[in-house]
Amino acid sequence: MKKTLTLFSIILLFAFKAQASEQTTQVQNLLHAVDSCKQTNDTLGIARAYFALVKYYDKYGDIPNLSPTLDSALCYAIKAKSKKAEISILTFKAAFVADTGNHDDAIAIYRRIHTGYLETGDTTKAADMLINIGMEYNDLGKYEDALSEELTALKLREQIKSYTNIAVYYQRIGEVYKQLDQKEKWREYFLTADSLARTSEDYANFYTRISILNDMGGLHEYDGELEKAKESYKQMYALCEKEGYINGMSVSLSNLVPVLKQLNLKQEALEAAQKALVLSEKIEKVYHIISQTTSIGELYLDLNQPHKAIPYFNRAIDLAKEKSFKSELAQAYKGLYRTYKSTRDFEKALDNYEKHTALSDSIKGVMVKNTVAELETKYETEKKEQQIKLLTLRDAWNKKVRRTLYLLLGSSLLLLAMVIFVMRLRRKVINQQKELFAKQREISHITQEKLRLELDQKNRELSSVALQMASKQEFLTDLKHKLSEKVETGGNLNDTIREIDQKIKSSSDWDSFRLHFEEVHPNFFKRLKEQFPALTPHEERLCAFIKLNLSTKEIANINNNTTAAVDKSRNRLRKKLNITADESIKDFLEKSITE
Repeated sequence: MKKTLTLFSIILLFAFKAQASEQTTQVQNLLHAVDSCKQTNDTLGIARAYFALVKYYDKYGDIPNLSPTLDSALCYAIKAKSKKAEISILTFKAAFVADTGNHDDAIAIYRRIHTGYLETGDTTKAADMLINIGMEYNDLGKYEDALSEELTALKLREQIKSYTNIAVYYQRIGEVYKQLDQKEKWREYFLTADSLARTSEDYANFYTRISILNDMGGLHEYDGELEKAKESYKQMYALCEKEGYINGMSVSLSNLVPVLKQLNLKQEALEAAQKALVLSEKIEKVYHIISQTTSIGELYLDLNQPHKAIPYFNRAIDLAKEKSFKSELAQAYKGLYRTYKSTRDFEKALDNYEKHTALSDSIKGVMVKNTVAELETKYETEKKEQQIKLLTLRDAWNKKVRRTLYLLLGSSLLLLAMVIFVMRLRRKVINQQKELFAKQREISHITQEKLRLELDQKNRELSSVALQMASKQEFLTDLKHKLSEKVETGGNLNDTIREIDQKIKSSSDWDSFRLHFEEVHPNFFKRLKEQFPALTPHEERLCAFIKLNLSTKEIANINNNTTAAVDKSRNRLRKKLNITADESIKDFLEKSITE
């Protein structure tokens, strides 16, 4: 195994050396082209030569050389007064700046390009720049701004009836709606883009159709329709293969791999990842190579073939170190940690775990620092803007103060007289208000005292009526008992007893009492019935007697019952009112059945 790994390393070393030699030759040729144009004072040629060098640096990820070379190309394009070359280089620069995460700078550059296209009369390209601005706002998380820019771009294209590659506009707008979590709008615009792409090639160029198929796969993944997602990515691959678009083939396969893993088609996923790696190596896309080698290593782990995973993780680590891709390097270390752990080589597993942890912590620290730095920059910018606004306001205020002072100097005596007059008038008004408030309080107190006395009087009258009822009932009941005794001794007073029973059971006294009670406590029975519809008429009467604070004996006399019967009625009432044994029914009625 070790011999195989050594041979593999030697082959990689020779391949890297050959590639480095070829790259050195290409750089020398491009620099020679720059020098040749400088010797002939061909300013536009210098700009183009520098731009060719920029594209070379971009291809091989040489960021340190790319940035200054890009600035040189733009400088010479401006000197040559070639608007076309300037816009072309600015477009590349905007994309480059956006890739580095400086989205605000990218937006500023795209606005500059947008203005340039409007000046040259190319409204279609100007609308395209609005779409790019929308994408940058989208990356910043400013989705409402992104939607505004992209809808404006779509409206502009529709106004001039320019429908070439219009499908990409609907696709981009759909992606913003996706970020805004407006799924139906996302689906609506995306399906419109798909429909346009299928209708005519004029509405969607090759790259747009590829992008739509890619998004279609993503939409199916979002919906959990993995088989449909698989089919979309395969269609994307077939279209790219037909046109020989290697980068698209690689991307479609890379997107297909996780779908196949979720479908538990791990062997098929491994084959797709290996194929994607070969394609990425052809076009020398280093980032894709790192990602795909890591993916292959993880698939070998899933297939329980850890020894095959090790070379891929090691290669990913070497490339990630070379290109300073920290996140990918951390992922590769994590893969090696899992691999050595599965082979029970705990020493190497621990070593890679520590590297992964340290690198992850470092990345998080950098992210926190960047976030803090960004917030500090925003704070300082806002602070300066506020200071400028404050200075402007102070200047305006000072001018107003000076004008006011001049006016005051000319009318000081008049103003003083007016102030004295107003103060006296104000004092007089305040005194009058105090007197008015005192009288109102006095009237209010008298009114409330009068109402209280009237209520007390009515309650006393009502209690008197209730006691009269009780006395009457007690008298009639005693009379009934006496007459019953006479009957037992031989007398015939049954008719008289029946009349007395009818008199006892008569509801006329209760009706009279109820009317009187309603005058003192309006709507008491109505609210009681609304809140407790299950109460019987007998229980409603009991509530009224309790509210009047009548004793158990008084209530028993009124109802012609025993005190024990009244107590039982109270317990049943307590359950229906849903109150505890230690709570007073009277207090409950006072609080719940309010007037």
